[in-house]
Amino acid sequence: MSRRAVRTCLLAMLIACLAQKAALAQTVETSTDGPPEGGSGRSIGGNIAGPLDEDKSKGPPWYSAHGQATVISQGYFPFRSPYMGQNSFVSAYEMRTTETATLFFAAKLPWEGGMLIINPEESGGRGTSDVFGLGAPTNGEAVRVGNPAPTPYFARFFLQQTFSLGGEWENLADIANQVPGPHYKNNIVIKVGKMPAIDDFDDNTYAHDPRLQFLNWGLMYNSTWDYPANTRGYTYGFDIEMNLWDWSARYGVWQVPEFANGSELDSHILKAWGMAWEAEQRWMILNDLQGAARLLGWLNSAHMGSYREALQMSPDAPDVTATRQYRLRFGFGLSWEQELIKNELGIFGRIGYSDSYAETWAFTECERTISIGMLLKGKSWNRPKDEVGLAFMVNGLGPQHIDYLGAGGLGFELGDGKINYAPEMTLETYYNLRVRKGLYITLDLQGIANPGYNRDRGPVGVIAMRAHFEF
Repeated sequence: MSRRAVRTCLLAMLIACLAQKAALAQTVETSTDGPPEGGSGRSIGGNIAGPLDEDKSKGPPWYSAHGQATVISQGYFPFRSPYMGQNSFVSAYEMRTTETATLFFAAKLPWEGGMLIINPEESGGRGTSDVFGLGAPTNGEAVRVGNPAPTPYFARFFLQQTFSLGGEWENLADIANQVPGPHYKNNIVIKVGKMPAIDDFDDNTYAHDPRLQFLNWGLMYNSTWDYPANTRGYTYGFDIEMNLWDWSARYGVWQVPEFANGSELDSHILKAWGMAWEAEQRWMILNDLQGAARLLGWLNSAHMGSYREALQMSPDAPDVTATRQYRLRFGFGLSWEQELIKNELGIFGRIGYSDSYAETWAFTECERTISIGMLLKGKSWNRPKDEVGLAFMVNGLGPQHIDYLGAGGLGFELGDGKINYAPEMTLETYYNLRVRKGLYITLDLQGIANPGYNRDRGPVGVIAMRAHFEF
């Protein structure tokens, strides 16, 4: 089947699902106290619904269908740049646009706890500077692909099995990739297939979804986690999660790309893999204010080069790709969040560290990070569904990586030809306006000092407009 035919099929499915949802909306009155919105993203309130409202004679639904479309236009004006290299953040005026469209299908299987999840997706467009030159790129929907034309693919295609462990019940909301209905809070969940590693790891209620929240890569995920994924952010693998009362523990292992930030995955699965562990604790303080902390550790094995060996081989023109062999890379991170005003105000933060001996392989060139931010709902100005976000982040590199870039080396993302090293600092704020149910318009502003960890360049201000639709 041709790409055009696949795109036509995806569009037809999207229109059919939209028509079905619209028909249902005409016959069902929506309550303001019902399940949270968020067909594709997260919001204050999580994935738990209120009391289940269903036809008792029919029982809980066996499937869910949702969709989303997001368009982001982002640009900036010229900034100070005494020199530029092959992978520099371009200093001239730019305006770039990205778009994605996704269908989310989840269906229960004929046995207890089984579920199939399929997400056909289409994306296109280009990020600022083609997503080069920053340790924390500015658009979480932009990917580093050569062809900006809209391209269809499967984002997720996996089996999920849930084993109940008893305890209290809760009702799941009708949101993306989740079939609504009651289930036990204590459970074990296993997933196998194609998925992004960040679906279940390094989560954060206030900073995890670039379609509704912060746009910057370093705020949506821990930028030091070189998480296994192809260029578009997806991979094949397995993960298991156990939830007991206020604790969760997760482990996953996935394929890594064949080349740094490449589109193809390495088939040598005994040598090329990425794994992660995470422990999470949740709590409630005064007046049921929710909080959580997540401790992450990860280890990758891939056909990576060594910055130090590249410098030893060629001190004046190092090439890390000439030193590639199967080697290990590791790191850890901490994510936390705390609600301060019920369903209105929350704060969050992340810290992360990774080694800098082996080259960055899959996500973004960053080995140190710390960030803090807040998210405020618009209740106080009578716009309870609007959101304001504000966050500050500092990213850094390890010593081997700094020496390599300083000698003129190129990474898959960075390379100014030389570097006057300084931590890259980012301040981001946004206002997300809810136009109507399922439709959002966002104004986003980012200020970046020392782009690409280079004191000689910048600062630069980046402005974006985002339109997001979901059902």
